[in-house]
Amino acid sequence: MAAADPSQRIRAFIALAVTDELRVRVAEVQAAFSRVVSDVRWMDPSACHLTLRFLGNIAPADVETIATRCAAVAGERAGFQLEFAGLGVFPRMRAARVLWIGTSSGTEVLVGLQAEIERALAGLGLGADEGPFSPHLTIGRFRQPPHRSLLERLQALAASYEGVRLGLVPVDRLLLMRSELSSTGARHSLLASIPLGGA
Repeated sequence: MAAADPSQRIRAFIALAVTDELRVRVAEVQAAFSRVVSDVRWMDPSACHLTLRFLGNIAPADVETIATRCAAVAGERAGFQLEFAGLGVFPRMRAARVLWIGTSSGTEVLVGLQAEIERALAGLGLGADEGPFSPHLTIGRFRQPPHRSLLERLQALAASYEGVRLGLVPVDRLLLMRSELSSTGARHSLLASIPLGGA
């Protein structure tokens, strides 16, 4: 990777877009959980995306290299449908930090695509990603783990979404995104849109 002034580096990630229909469902889920827990920072549904690889802070000169390597992978993969269903938390309910929507059909294809991207980016000096890839759509972050008195209600609400289909998303491109942090949250902008083969 090219050396650069740290102040000029770009905080970036590779992601998949979601549909407006799924964003509506995200808002509905957030509203339901807001009636149970209040100490959650909700993600703006309009900014929701599924992260395939957080890249960390990269040099501007490396954007093209990363996009080219991703394009080589994407060009060999056909588009597919990814279904979002069910809810969960990381790391576990009693110590919940992240509330997410999971995936069902299409997950195996997605995991394979992410593994190919990981291999394509090897050798670029990117930091290691956090643990094995677990496809999910983050919809909220707990400011502190839920109080014990709320756990039963929170668990019951999460369980009520088990197997519930929340949206079908056509996966036809990869997005290389920039993330700029501020006091009001992250602002995302597009660096490159990379179509899958046939898209």
